[in-house]
Amino acid sequence: MENTKVHDDLHTEVMENVIHIQMLGGFNMTYRGQPVMLGKSLSSKMLHLLMLLIYSRGEGIRRTRLLEQLYGDSDTEQAANSLRAMIFRLRKSLIAAGLPDGEYISTKGGVYMWTAEHVDVELDVEVFQKQVMAALEEKEPLKEVELLEEACGLYKGEFLPLMIADDWVSAANWKYQELYFKVLRELARLLKKQNRYEELLPYCEQALSRYPYEEWQLVKLECLTAMKEYQTAVEYYEQIAKESQQEYGIRMSDEMMEHYRAIRNMIQYEMNNIEEIQQHLRPDPNVFGATRCDYLTFIDIYRYIVWVLGREDTRAHLVLFTLIDREGEPLESSEQLEEVRQRLERAIIRSVRRSDLYTRYGKNQFLVLVTSTDQKGCHIAADRVCKNFRAANRRKKINVYYACRPALAVVGDSLKKNMGKNVKELEISEEPAAENAGEHAPENES
Repeated sequence: MENTKVHDDLHTEVMENVIHIQMLGGFNMTYRGQPVMLGKSLSSKMLHLLMLLIYSRGEGIRRTRLLEQLYGDSDTEQAANSLRAMIFRLRKSLIAAGLPDGEYISTKGGVYMWTAEHVDVELDVEVFQKQVMAALEEKEPLKEVELLEEACGLYKGEFLPLMIADDWVSAANWKYQELYFKVLRELARLLKKQNRYEELLPYCEQALSRYPYEEWQLVKLECLTAMKEYQTAVEYYEQIAKESQQEYGIRMSDEMMEHYRAIRNMIQYEMNNIEEIQQHLRPDPNVFGATRCDYLTFIDIYRYIVWVLGREDTRAHLVLFTLIDREGEPLESSEQLEEVRQRLERAIIRSVRRSDLYTRYGKNQFLVLVTSTDQKGCHIAADRVCKNFRAANRRKKINVYYACRPALAVVGDSLKKNMGKNVKELEISEEPAAENAGEHAPENES
């Protein structure tokens, strides 16, 4: 019993004599449970030097590389003198910050090396890497899941994020990020196989908080679907679809849209008679102006209208509004883009009827489906949109251009020919417009 206690005391003493260094998610150093306060005593260049030496420990780093990293194109002799002085000050600062006495940095044959033989150093990236290797080599599925979860917990974020512009930091960051993704993919595979979606969801959300990539968005949707959280899944899809359009001007991928369709079809409504359903479907009579919808819904409605055109005496036109700069080119990212885009949307809402439908299409465009009117009436509505936009737009270097096309009905032989075949995706032609096809360039403005 006494021998066991002595062993535990020795183990605790050894563990306490360790410098713990965090580089994932930010730089932090602790010794015996206490933070090593280096920020005030070290310049940014000295901190950079310390991180390079610690990260390269075991192999060391050549003086020429240190000079290049820290001083760039500075005079070689002057830079070398500055480096020697900096290393001298760094040794003193480490001890003044609370680390035990020691040399810490040695040099031999033009190679500088971290040498703290009197104290151990635990580097989080090394611990993370070892955990990843152990997890991926494990053959027993339940044990592998446990090790993978531990590896995910060790990954705290980007490698030295405040220095990410440096080449060596960027390369190391990519390496650890890829390891994290590898772990997460394997963990997702195993948890899906074991139908443990509730356990997978938090890891997926953690990944999305760092890297909002479509790969993890799809996994989250899959988790919510498997958990029968259909309404939450639909709301999540619509949220990320809106953000993708507003921030990046891109539509969701075909895979994401198909997943969305599948989830929508799984929603179970509690209404069970036609009167209740009809009341639920009834539009709000107090809403005025054009009806907005997401692009996926717009596609469904457009295709429906196309089929109706083949059976009824109904007319419809598709209008594409594009924000342009003073040279007549489509407006790309600019400080004013969000502002003028909102003004154009308000102009559309004010200018067309509730029976007309519109959607955002890309970062600088809107699509409007105008029904029950001829081409002249469509142009009147589109011109009204442009007029209202120009009246509200204070950015006179930015204008709006529209192109109008009749919605093409599928009738007669075309209808028979297409029966039983897949309907092709709706595409907006980018070919030059034919003469009198309905394209209106903006008026010249000063």
